[in-house]
Amino acid sequence: VLRTGEFDREATLAVAAVLTAYAAGLPANASSRLLSAACFALGDTARPARYATARVIVSTLVSVALMGPLGVAGVVLGAVVAAWLELALLARLVRPALGGLGLEHVPLARIAVVAALTGGAGLGLRQAAHAVALGPMGASLLVLGGAGAVFVSSSSALGVAGLKQLLGRKAAR
Repeated sequence: VLRTGEFDREATLAVAAVLTAYAAGLPANASSRLLSAACFALGDTARPARYATARVIVSTLVSVALMGPLGVAGVVLGAVVAAWLELALLARLVRPALGGLGLEHVPLARIAVVAALTGGAGLGLRQAAHAVALGPMGASLLVLGGAGAVFVSSSSALGVAGLKQLLGRKAAR
């Protein structure tokens, strides 16, 4: 994985593409599970089951369409598209029953800025590590450490989460 000889550059890039595609679907997957549970709690098990069936069908159709041009990443993107579709359907179903989803209190714009700064720092540091010819371990430490520092500092500065909140969750248990 760290290009130690087991994976060549091409395999590493293929894995990176697949993981990047999976990352795009993580919020939808997690949120869909929460909204499905809310539907079950509200006594509606039929519609979430129908939405899950639609998700499988859409995932299959999009995956088949994208598999040729994009390979395995296309299959994953099919699952991602279907996950976001299922989330949209579940949100539309649950929102009226609960009087909203509570997202009005979530600082989405600030979270997006933190994500952009963190991602940008990671990409920039990766380029810098390549320019100074750091090995895989040194580059990994630079990118992860630097992007982590940007995440913590920008989260705190933008009021998304303070350092005490980020570190205090474990201590509070």
